[in-house]
Amino acid sequence: MTRSYSPPPEADALGPLDRVEELLGECLAEPQAQWPAAIERLCDRHPTEALALRRRFAALQRAGLMHEPGSQASDLALVRALAQDQPEIAAALADAAGVDRSSVHGLPTPTDARLGTTLSKRYRLVARIGAGAMGVVYRSHDEELRREVAVKLLDAGQVVDPKAEARFLQEAELLAGLRHDAIVTLHDRGRSERGELFLVMELLDGVPLTRVLQAIDGVSTAGHLAAVREVLAAREAGQDAPPAGNGKALPESSVVRLIARWGAELAEGLAVAHAAGVLHRDIKPSNVFVRRDGRAVLLDFGIATRGGDLTAAGTVLGTPWYMAPEQATAQGKLTPALDVYGLSSCLYHLLSGRPPFEGDPLAVLARIARDDPPRLSAVKPDLARDLRAIVETGMARAPRDRYASMVALASDLRAFLEHRPITARPLSSVGRLWRSAKRRPARAALIAAALVIATLSLGLQAARAREAARSKVARKTELMARLPETLAFEGLPEQRLLASVRPEHTGFLAELDEIVALDPDDLPPLLWRAALRLDEGQHEAAAQDLAHAAQRAPTPYLAAVAARYQRAARDRRGTESIDLANIDATPNTPADCFVAGFHELRNRHIEGFAKRADELLTRAAEAYPPARDLRLVALVARGDYEDPLYFITAVNESLRLEGVYGRGTARTYALRGAALAAMGRNKEALAPLQKALEMRPGRHSPLQNLAVVHRALGNTELAKKYIDAAYAARPYFWNTTFLRAQIMSDAGEFAAACELVAGIDESDAPDLAWRKPYLLATIGTEEVATLYRRGATAAEREAVAARAFTHLDTVCAHPSAPDGYKQRAANRRAIIQALLHHDDEGASIRFLRQLTEVPNDAAALRNLAALLPERNLSERAIAHLRLFLATLAHLSAVQDNRQQLVRDDARKRVNQLESTDTSTSTESRIK
Repeated sequence: MTRSYSPPPEADALGPLDRVEELLGECLAEPQAQWPAAIERLCDRHPTEALALRRRFAALQRAGLMHEPGSQASDLALVRALAQDQPEIAAALADAAGVDRSSVHGLPTPTDARLGTTLSKRYRLVARIGAGAMGVVYRSHDEELRREVAVKLLDAGQVVDPKAEARFLQEAELLAGLRHDAIVTLHDRGRSERGELFLVMELLDGVPLTRVLQAIDGVSTAGHLAAVREVLAAREAGQDAPPAGNGKALPESSVVRLIARWGAELAEGLAVAHAAGVLHRDIKPSNVFVRRDGRAVLLDFGIATRGGDLTAAGTVLGTPWYMAPEQATAQGKLTPALDVYGLSSCLYHLLSGRPPFEGDPLAVLARIARDDPPRLSAVKPDLARDLRAIVETGMARAPRDRYASMVALASDLRAFLEHRPITARPLSSVGRLWRSAKRRPARAALIAAALVIATLSLGLQAARAREAARSKVARKTELMARLPETLAFEGLPEQRLLASVRPEHTGFLAELDEIVALDPDDLPPLLWRAALRLDEGQHEAAAQDLAHAAQRAPTPYLAAVAARYQRAARDRRGTESIDLANIDATPNTPADCFVAGFHELRNRHIEGFAKRADELLTRAAEAYPPARDLRLVALVARGDYEDPLYFITAVNESLRLEGVYGRGTARTYALRGAALAAMGRNKEALAPLQKALEMRPGRHSPLQNLAVVHRALGNTELAKKYIDAAYAARPYFWNTTFLRAQIMSDAGEFAAACELVAGIDESDAPDLAWRKPYLLATIGTEEVATLYRRGATAAEREAVAARAFTHLDTVCAHPSAPDGYKQRAANRRAIIQALLHHDDEGASIRFLRQLTEVPNDAAALRNLAALLPERNLSERAIAHLRLFLATLAHLSAVQDNRQQLVRDDARKRVNQLESTDTSTSTESRIK
């Protein structure tokens, strides 16, 4: 089986994406505020799809696609989008992503065995009201105190690791000592009879802050307050009745003032936590709840701590989009300034409609370490100057330049609300002039006119800059989506140096040059380009790329790799020119693991490369989508037909990755198709493989896998068409030549097939010395069976059989041939002998034995169908037929069990995420 790499399925397969969704990807690559205008431009360019585009976009809006970075809203949107046409896949994705099925119309709600049960003989679980990174939350009834509470339960059935349990228990310990209206109250903790840890907290009546963000996004400023009232008055999951209030009695007259009030309330609550020595470390909209009366409450102290050294853990905890620079670089001591930054960045998002930094987690971490976010005055020029000053002071890069404490931040926010002077910075000269002018209306009008003209001019410049930035993002997104699945590591290292692939390399390098020009700091294209340059002997240029990558994500490991590239042997090309063994530094960060995993895949001639690559990339996958993308290659390379765990994981991960990207790519399509083909799910594999080929015409791997699929489906002509194209692209891949010979044999071209196999150079792979004769014997067996069915003479059959026996002898005598293949060779000998002696039943039994080992052997199935008698099978033949059918049933059960294991594992990983799902902003999802 050729391991190529494929795309996602369509309506009749697995993939959720169609033409309309692909077009939507162009629009969704822009900032959320620009989506409506972008949709209209898209409809103008594609009038035939305009109606479907508008309907689809409206459906995605209703599904909750508007979300903050790091929230689960993108998963929810994808599940809802799938629920109408593919409920089974939507249900599986919902379970894997931790999305509550009850929030998706059309999905069967799973029976929750916990509902109605009582924990510790006291807390009766009434309704499931949410699922988070650390467990499931239930509305519950406290039987002793006769009150409604919320029970957060860590599911022991998800094989939670000790670290997750420790964080869960630590959350209880820290919350127990905190009392403030802006901090969720902990009542109790315990462990259920099933061994599940649980926390009992006050039952909050309201909505997550992310829901408020979704409600006001895209709504005019004048309608913000009404939108907030509406969302606060909405009925929530798990409620038996609508909320008591109607959401109208909000404490402020505008959403801006309401946000400032929330900031003050949260700052005052955090001041209490800081006084107790507790730092939250993960303040973000999805960890804030808004009560029906408009008060804010802080949730989730899962990664909170009581002081310590940021570098002690060796990992970065928190959510990158709201993380302080010292937290992103894991340098220094934990101080309250960390939370000051986190709360201020949260206010920045609420006030501006976008997080301080946008992009994938690794890119954001790198930017935080060196850049300041756009000033609020540029993003939201109409915002009150004092409020901008408060937020920007709280987000100062150096901790010493921020508010000294949460008390100081709360004090300034209260001062703003009460129209008193703030301490963030003195009023500027322009501000003083404006206040003076307000007392002289005529002068004020002149100043206002001048300011309007200046603002319009700056606004036009900013609009042009935004349009240019969007154009760059869209172009880069398209180029990245088309890059092939095995770029820079297809085939063996020496095959990448052949003259025949140099034109392809030249084309890839031109594409990568354009991508790097659009985004000079993106690690994956820099790495791909460096590897291709190394294959082409461009050592200096390759070293420059690695040096730049190491500067972008400065770690000891990347610095060491860059140094090895710099010392590459100039008289060699490719992997042989650099020595990456015995590097002193260990890959620790997501960038390190991505680079290390990439080089393992480059060295695919070394035994165990796929396992090592998978382990490295798995460590980085949750925090870094490109590692998750690259891991698909390792998963398919590790897969095995009889144990399809890795194939199933690759299929599921490719779908999840497309949820992150918002579209399919040549890589996800190709790899999903390869995994499905490898599992024998051939009809499902067709659509993704065709999609991969459409995005990257002439690509070898999808061509070869389409040949595999069509051969298994009995479409010999189509199989021949695709394998001929694959062979033309890579005639030096011995497995491609093998498959071509097998398809030629299927078509009855036995002599040509044998000639093709005979021409294979045995030095191409160490096991070809026995694989070649085994394939020749296989072709010989098929030819004898064909001659038998056609009634050829005994002499004709015996001549072919003699050649086949010679090849089988070679296999059995070869010391490197596995015992399993030697047994198959003996079985083939018995098949040929039975056919020579007109023993139909004996040949049938031998074909059944062959199928018991390789159930997807199309030639054996074809021959068995021709040889089985129409009636009166012997007991011996029936026994072998039963064995074959039992084998098929077993393999089917194994696949079903593995599918469930993968789903369980996915749920476990979602529950164990440090803070949130790694959804990225659409602008840079294909990085």
